[in-house]
Amino acid sequence: GTVLPYAYPNKTAKKKMADYLLIALCMASFFAFAGETLMAPFYPRDAVKKDVPEELIGIILAAYPIASFVVTPYVGYKLNQWNRKVCIVVGCVIQALAVFFFFLCTYIQDEESYIAYSVALRMIGGIGCTLGFSAAYALAADCYKQDFAKVLSYLEAAFGLAMSICPAVGSFFYDLGGFPLPFIIVGGLGLAAAPLLILWIPRQTKHREVEQLIDEEEDDDIAEENKSTGNISYC
Repeated sequence: GTVLPYAYPNKTAKKKMADYLLIALCMASFFAFAGETLMAPFYPRDAVKKDVPEELIGIILAAYPIASFVVTPYVGYKLNQWNRKVCIVVGCVIQALAVFFFFLCTYIQDEESYIAYSVALRMIGGIGCTLGFSAAYALAADCYKQDFAKVLSYLEAAFGLAMSICPAVGSFFYDLGGFPLPFIIVGGLGLAAAPLLILWIPRQTKHREVEQLIDEEEDDDIAEENKSTGNISYC
């Protein structure tokens, strides 16, 4: 049920690459949302120290999903024209950089600069999240046509895992090394994942060519099934 965008020498090689691709897509889903909830437990107390009003703290935290909401329609519209692999890698790198450079907030003393810098990074992270996660879904739909429901559950599990454990991870590293450490660790891991995404996500052909490969494989599967059961298909 797996259709990858170019030919492999045998079914074993194709199955192995399909497994690596699934891992890569789950990694992309995890790191796409890792930054959204990472700072929730400890960022407000640091912002209060910088005299940021409490109502603005909520706006800063909401900048991430707001940016994601705003750009999602455009990303969805353009995905059929963009290379899925490039979108996944670029989106995850953007999101990881936005998380990583949040550690500099602790060195900003001016209240207005602190707010502007925080909002900007949250919005950039939300855009990167949307780009990477949307492309991961689209590539999963392209390459796992028959098993898409199962693959989708894996992607949702990775997303849910990031949303559930990252607040605890953020709190742990905050207690361990202060405000900068959670961003350096999680952002650094996201950047370190980028080479694996490049390696494990196959080079993709154009969307229409992928659809053609899907149709061809389905025809081959039907022909093989008819042959094994003794049925004759007339076209």
